[in-house]
Amino acid sequence: MTVGIFGGKKGFDVSPSGSASNLPSLTLDRVKKVLEGESFSYQVDSDGDVFARWESGWFVFEAVGEKKEILTIRGQWYARPPAIDIVRAVDACNDWNRDKLWPKTYARVVDDQIRLCTEHNVDYEFGVSDEQLKQHVICTVQTSISFFESLESDFPHAWDTYRASQED
Repeated sequence: MTVGIFGGKKGFDVSPSGSASNLPSLTLDRVKKVLEGESFSYQVDSDGDVFARWESGWFVFEAVGEKKEILTIRGQWYARPPAIDIVRAVDACNDWNRDKLWPKTYARVVDDQIRLCTEHNVDYEFGVSDEQLKQHVICTVQTSISFFESLESDFPHAWDTYRASQED
């Protein structure tokens, strides 16, 4: 299909070369196999979404889109800085987003606390190899954890509070 851009002028062809892709479709079962291959624990909710926990944050793996062709990986840091620190949180996210390719980071306030999140989306409309899927899952988790670890020094009180709550 040709996509028109800039006032309907002819754009570029986004269809795969040839009539069909030979790559297998994205499925959450394939994502689970990646996690299992790395010996990562996970759970599946009633919607079929996959959840996993690491030391500094949790992640959800979803297949979204019309044909469930888009892999969405969202992470959230466990600690909850107070809402009054939202400017510092947004600055931390902006610094990360400026300096790193992925994942996208953002901060939002919920119940007077800041949720610091990561997100990475990849459209696999034309399929994905096992190697590509593994690369995206592992890299997204690892770089998200790096972001979460950087937050420990930005918000030490929030991190210490979270850690103390886990010792009870």
